[in-house]
Amino acid sequence: MTTINVNLRMILQSLVGLMLFGLFFRAIAGSIYGLFEFLSILIIIALSLFYYVEKHKISSLNLSASLYLFFIAYLLTNVFVTAIVRSIEYNVEFYSFMLAGLYEFKIASAAFIFPFLFFVINRNNQIRFESFLLILLKISIIYTIIEQILSLAGFRDLFLAIVDLALPNTVVSPYATRLGLYRVFGVVGGPHILGLLHIVGLLYLAKYQNKGWAMLAFIAVIFSTSITAYAVLAVLYFLYLIYTKKYLSITSYVLILTTLLVAMYLRYDYLMSINITSYDEYDRLSSLDNLLINISGYFTLIQGEIDPVTYKITQTGPLSKIILLFTSRPELIFFGKGTTYNLTPEHFNIINIHNYQIFITDFKRMSGDFYILNFSEQYGLVGLILKAFIFLIIPLFKLTKDNIHHILILNSFIISTGHYNPAEYLYFMIFVAYSLYIIYFMQSYNNEENY
Repeated sequence: MTTINVNLRMILQSLVGLMLFGLFFRAIAGSIYGLFEFLSILIIIALSLFYYVEKHKISSLNLSASLYLFFIAYLLTNVFVTAIVRSIEYNVEFYSFMLAGLYEFKIASAAFIFPFLFFVINRNNQIRFESFLLILLKISIIYTIIEQILSLAGFRDLFLAIVDLALPNTVVSPYATRLGLYRVFGVVGGPHILGLLHIVGLLYLAKYQNKGWAMLAFIAVIFSTSITAYAVLAVLYFLYLIYTKKYLSITSYVLILTTLLVAMYLRYDYLMSINITSYDEYDRLSSLDNLLINISGYFTLIQGEIDPVTYKITQTGPLSKIILLFTSRPELIFFGKGTTYNLTPEHFNIINIHNYQIFITDFKRMSGDFYILNFSEQYGLVGLILKAFIFLIIPLFKLTKDNIHHILILNSFIISTGHYNPAEYLYFMIFVAYSLYIIYFMQSYNNEENY
């Protein structure tokens, strides 16, 4: 059994190490690498589950672990029921909707099964495994810093070429800057999730009291230019002060943050008062002014849409749509409307759904920018409550000095869902899933196994 444990752990580490360089492998092998990566994950999950079943009884799972399993079951049941109902309602084969639903689940939610990868990790090999994760996080930090420095030095096209090969047609503004820095891609392929990855690194390095590397991780967060990451980091620090009961520091932090927010609002109010109308005027604004406008854009677009012709804001944004959906159809509030699709006509043809215009109109994912709204639309109030309990409430009751970094990682995930869906980035989700495993599944093996 010890040999099985060691071998499976080494296979797991090899896969995670491979995923660190996934962007480069995708640039070389394209979708072939993506298929290999996902199949490898599924195989290791299967082996890990077999290992767990052989070692433990299912009845040994506690209530919180059972709730997490119920969460996954709820997501999959939603996909299954949606396929049944729509196959009857639209007279389309059940398997077509099931394939479409599973495809969307694979993209948006499959990472929630990743905690099962880690059943081979126990109290005896936890430190060794986390030391390995630390190495990967340090490599990620160094790569981001190097990419930013080289991009500023004139080698931006090199990194653009890599991302364009790995993730074709995903770079919208290749030379966009923020705070005088380029929107770098890092090892995950996008600045938004890259900043979150470095927050994870910062939490790990702070936990292990590696101050030098923690400072580099903080710099990498800044270099990511991710406003989402900046906001998450600010909220996490507030939560950290609450968790550690540093009440005097909480007061000081709230005062500083309030002062900063008031100053930002006053500056933004001034910018709106001068009525900027041309791109040239925007270009002449400082980096901080543009940052304020970017932040305001988030709140504008969550409520409305900008007409591409008149540039007027209409009250047809994602939040308005979901409010309209649940007020006009209150029966959907608890369990949602079911799977929404982000498929192209070609995808629909492959799975034999030829009247796809209906589904593009009625069941298209409302927005890629506000994942928490997409999730609420699909899974309803029940799904939203389950997610809040799993990533925010239950971890609070499991908080200890030793696992506070894992708690904050889970908190960072649910906070970040206010913008993009971090679950679509599998390498980042490896670290979130490991924290889920530690909080919900890891047993006190103690001396059951050796290295």
